[in-house]
Amino acid sequence: MKTLIFCLTLFLIYCGNLFSQLPEHFPVLTREDLPGASFSPNRIFTGTALYGYINGGADLYLEYGFNSAVVSEINYRGGNYKTTIYKMDDQEAAFGIFSVSRYKCISIPVLPDYTCQTRYHLQICRGQYYISIINARGSEEDMDASLEIGKVITGKIEGSEIDFAEFLPGTSKEELQESGFLVRGRLGIVNGLPDLEDYFTGIKGYTAVIIPHDDKMLVSVKFINPDAYRQFAALHNWDIEEITEAGLVSKSGERVKKISENRILIASEY
Repeated sequence: MKTLIFCLTLFLIYCGNLFSQLPEHFPVLTREDLPGASFSPNRIFTGTALYGYINGGADLYLEYGFNSAVVSEINYRGGNYKTTIYKMDDQEAAFGIFSVSRYKCISIPVLPDYTCQTRYHLQICRGQYYISIINARGSEEDMDASLEIGKVITGKIEGSEIDFAEFLPGTSKEELQESGFLVRGRLGIVNGLPDLEDYFTGIKGYTAVIIPHDDKMLVSVKFINPDAYRQFAALHNWDIEEITEAGLVSKSGERVKKISENRILIASEY
């Protein structure tokens, strides 16, 4: 009896996600967008319901700030494409997920704003959205079709490109796209830069943009409040009063500079 109740509960959850109302202005595709394509019913997940889709990975999205996701299977031009569109709470969160998810890009397609393509996977960050398009065969045709699907989706997303000038003045978009990471907690660090886990131990309420170079690393940190800033400085034994626009050199060799209130830039050499 308990097994039957459990199965019925799972079925109701699945159906609820399957037929939930589509979030307003969500950039999903229709048959008009891709003539000749066929679509599975949209599966919609909001908030903690994301555990029903990616149980082991939902915590990462929630750490960054997750709003909703729409999943669809698309049959198009002889191939099958699993398309997942994640709406995050803000542009920084969307780029954060993109930054810790990209892996061994073989090309960076010219799409707004940030992209990474392998034979089987196209990833896009556009505004508040992180878009994942997976194909089954990894053929040139599938890669081209994935790009076509991605172009239509990004064309439905309005808004300006995220500006990282406040974090890292003078850093190019190309550098951020290829090697930049944005983290907001332990899971983002573990997924993107595991060697830095101890650097933020116990710290909450921050957003960090990190660019590793061959000989040094740039870390720009924005704290949600003065308490988080003081906690981070104490973790590294820095005198917060000495962190000014002129900067200081810590005992461990980092150059720490105050960019604005509750925002610092750290340059450390390897």
